[in-house]
Amino acid sequence: FLGGLLQIPGAVDIVLDALEQRVGKKGTVFIPAFTSAFTEQGKMDRNASPSETGLLGDRALRRSGVSITSHPYHRFIVLGASRDTFVVSHPRSSFGPGSPMDHIFNKNGKIVLISVDWEPVTFFHYIEEVVGVPYRYEKTFRGQITTESAPQAEEWTMFVRRKGEAVQNNFAAFGEKLRQEGLTKSVAHGPLI
Repeated sequence: FLGGLLQIPGAVDIVLDALEQRVGKKGTVFIPAFTSAFTEQGKMDRNASPSETGLLGDRALRRSGVSITSHPYHRFIVLGASRDTFVVSHPRSSFGPGSPMDHIFNKNGKIVLISVDWEPVTFFHYIEEVVGVPYRYEKTFRGQITTESAPQAEEWTMFVRRKGEAVQNNFAAFGEKLRQEGLTKSVAHGPLI
């Protein structure tokens, strides 16, 4: 798995550089750097709260020349052509019109999985919000967010699961169906260094 190789010093930067080079000057890369600090503790630092979605997001958060979307939970690090667009235009909901996920969908973007299966793929939650599944609802969260200045009170919405719902998502099966339909492909990686 590439995940083990990412532990090698410098490997994460090599992967981030490769992603940015792959999309070229006109493409955009979104790297999840989600954090539950705002929803669980009522405060977060948009630029410094650690990513809970892996090494790539955590390292990208500390790179120069990137932009960081404003959503306090579904925060993305943006590299490439459209990076400044999403800092100011992220909607109040996680996946509403104008969000990174909406952009990926409308631009026929690609989702790259590195050392994970389909189970944690957040794009499926975008689909849930777009179709308005009945086992989720819009919930507003309020808290303090620090950027470069003093903390400010903000409120954001998320399409969260209703407590007690018996619905079980099976995103792995959904991913397998995509594979069977020829909509995905696996690529073996070569040496990183």
